[in-house]
Amino acid sequence: MIIVNYWQGLDEEDVRIDLVSVVNDVFCVFTDPNILTEAIENQEDIEFKKETLYILYLQRASIEAPYPMADPSFGIVHHTELKDDYSTGVWSEPVLNF
Repeated sequence: MIIVNYWQGLDEEDVRIDLVSVVNDVFCVFTDPNILTEAIENQEDIEFKKETLYILYLQRASIEAPYPMADPSFGIVHHTELKDDYSTGVWSEPVLNF
């Protein structure tokens, strides 16, 4: 699993993806950044808000392709939208009250 921070500014071109953690996986600095970016841009389930920080949890997958091998890819398995505390300037996970 690859965990990244994702931020999109007011402009569509203003996107920042920071690697947070690699869990039970290997991260290839030559190929994986492009595959991660492609997976995030092509997802349709999450509507990212502007100027909001997200934690994205991505699982390595593969796209079925013709012989000889499948194309490598990632899928978003979970995401967390962080809330900005304007008084402290710190991003934190929202508190859930049951």
